[in-house]
Amino acid sequence: MVAKKRQGVFTREKLREHAVGVMRSLGKGHRESVYHRAMIVSLNRAGVFHRSEVLSPIYFKGELVGVGRCDLVIGNLVVEIKANTLPPRKAVSQLQKYTKHLGKAERKGYRGLILNFNQKSGTAQTLLLPRKTASKKKKASSC
Repeated sequence: MVAKKRQGVFTREKLREHAVGVMRSLGKGHRESVYHRAMIVSLNRAGVFHRSEVLSPIYFKGELVGVGRCDLVIGNLVVEIKANTLPPRKAVSQLQKYTKHLGKAERKGYRGLILNFNQKSGTAQTLLLPRKTASKKKKASSC
C-alpha cells in the first residue's frame, strides 16, 4: 500500500506521533501485524508516501540467496515494527542487515528505526540506529 506524499520531509518525530495515535486508539495486547496495518492506515490518511513489506535482497558472492522483509520504508528510513514488553535489542542486527542489503539493491543510504509498541507500558517507543561510520580494517589473526 502506498500513499502520495503531501507534506515535506518525514521525520522520526512525525513517525512517533502516528505511532502514539495508533497505540492510544488500539491499546496494548495486539500482535505486531495489527500495529503494522494500523500504521499503514494512519500514514495513508495523512498522505505520507511509504512502502510496506519491502523485499530486501540478500546476496552471497554475487548470487541471490534470500530476502528479508522491511516492515515500512519511509523516505530514507527503514522501520522495523515490534510489539514487545522489553526494548527489542535483537531487532537491531536484523534492521542493520535490512538497511545494508536494501541500500545496496536500491543504491541509496538508509537509516534504521525500531518502532516498539510496548506491551507493558502501553507506549510507543522509537530507537534510531546510529549512522555507520567508516569501518576500520580488522587485523588478520594467525592460527
